[in-house]
Amino acid sequence: MNYGDYKEVNDLSELPQVDSGSKFFVCIGGKKDYQCFYESKKLSRGQFLEKYANKLDPAIDILYEDEDIIIRQDIQFAIPGFYVIATKQIARRINQLDFRIIEKCHYFSNNIKKLLFTDASVKSVFIGYDEHYEKPSSTHFWILPVYEEKINLRNLSIHDKEFWNYFGYSYKFQESKQKIHYLNEKLRRILHKQEKNGKF
Repeated sequence: MNYGDYKEVNDLSELPQVDSGSKFFVCIGGKKDYQCFYESKKLSRGQFLEKYANKLDPAIDILYEDEDIIIRQDIQFAIPGFYVIATKQIARRINQLDFRIIEKCHYFSNNIKKLLFTDASVKSVFIGYDEHYEKPSSTHFWILPVYEEKINLRNLSIHDKEFWNYFGYSYKFQESKQKIHYLNEKLRRILHKQEKNGKF
């Protein structure tokens, strides 16, 4: 395979082995559950998304962008309403981000959380952020809805195995893509309306 080639698979175990300097960037989308792009490990996720923007499934299109942030559906997990707020300021640690940008990320996170709770089947929403010690990846924020249909909510904790099973294995793209598109359009309209009215 050459860099830029991709395979569509229903299960990641279908992917071939690659050399140590390369990897598959896994994205939801396509005619199966995943589109997996063969690329160099040196490429960050943000660089990958920019480079292959025209080849990605519309389910992970950018929903909102300004001078500081980009908001989109998580590219790897097909949980409807699982949104990522990526910062354009590159920082390996949250304390390296400009405080104004952190405030903006919290503002958007809370607004997305309110939107998700308008769905009666959403019983909980987790908000967090990721830092990576070795990956070429910048700090980013995420908003994860928990749907009653998929998990027992009693005393649910991010430290539980049940939570991580929900996170990684509950949804397949071909089953959830309709709801992903529905929520994406709803969020896109709300965010652009707020921007037009000078809410942020």
